[in-house]
Amino acid sequence: MTSLLQLLERFGISYLHRLAGKEGEKPLDTQAIHILTEEDRKQMRRVERRASWLIAFVGAVSASISVFAYYMAEPILYRVADPGWQIWLEFYAWVGGVTLLATALEIFYIHITSIKATQKLAAIAGLDLFPDGTPESATAYILVRAALELPNPPATDLGLDHHRESSKWIILFATLIYKIKIFATNVIARLILRRLLGRVVARVWLELIAIPVTAAWNYAAARVVMREARVRTLGPSLAREFVDRLKEEKELLSPQAKECLLQAVGANIVRTVDPHPNLVLLFRLLAEAFEVDPMSETEFDSSQALLANLANLSGMEQSYVLKVLETATLIDGRMRRREISLLEAASKKTQRSFDLDKLKDLRKQFMQGQAILDRL
Repeated sequence: MTSLLQLLERFGISYLHRLAGKEGEKPLDTQAIHILTEEDRKQMRRVERRASWLIAFVGAVSASISVFAYYMAEPILYRVADPGWQIWLEFYAWVGGVTLLATALEIFYIHITSIKATQKLAAIAGLDLFPDGTPESATAYILVRAALELPNPPATDLGLDHHRESSKWIILFATLIYKIKIFATNVIARLILRRLLGRVVARVWLELIAIPVTAAWNYAAARVVMREARVRTLGPSLAREFVDRLKEEKELLSPQAKECLLQAVGANIVRTVDPHPNLVLLFRLLAEAFEVDPMSETEFDSSQALLANLANLSGMEQSYVLKVLETATLIDGRMRRREISLLEAASKKTQRSFDLDKLKDLRKQFMQGQAILDRL
């Protein structure tokens, strides 16, 4: 049976394919996709800002419709002096029905806007989403999941368990916190409004506070989506060029060092608790370039195994592994504390210094579409 996520993916891919078909000629491959001109960067920022404001606006409209439904249905409660459960049921059925419809239309518009913006970002970068002309495209699939805010699929075909070093309770807690953010913001805003305006005046405006709150959350969420779409547009190009350069030193590396390169990416995936597509691609490219079987008995998803093997490598091999670990840390656009601690541990194990400021600067340049390979 087809799941809702699969239906969303199919819709997204089909719509993205139609949008890409309207672009006309395929982009010219004049330079690496992850390197942008200043004009490219300006265009990307305009696309991201416009999409974010549109999504914020539709959130405000959706909340306004719900508030309007609330006030229109309020007379139902005053039909009798003491309304029973039937009256309350009628009231919430009316308000809930209108809110549900408005929310469904809002989500549909958000998805359409996000996919359009994602396609424009890819076009600006010169990324051909459908090189074969058919909707079957791994790149498009990855971008659609970002646009629709769908979770990354597990990398089980690579033998990686991204939850290996994570607490299941922490994951559950983080999910619950995310779900109650908007609700909590509305409650806090109402309490502040009641305190500032007093009970009589605030009674009229309490429901209206949902409009700016929803718009603000939509804008913030849209900025995150646009940022992630940019990361997934630029990341694969950087990964391929990085591995191509690294492959030039293939004959200088021992079998253990080659495995350690994959362990660096696998350990990073475990530390992020997220098989980000850029990291999965980097892992696959390394496995192919250095002819390493990811399904072998080697522990590719263990930071402890990485550190243990790292100590047995030559100085030159250790340098290459650290480069891979740094690239894995920045190529998904985020730098988490657990990733930094792994880099610090690896640097200490190899008796090297770790420059966090330099890595942060590289990540910023990567996000802006600047060339960073020569500094890795």
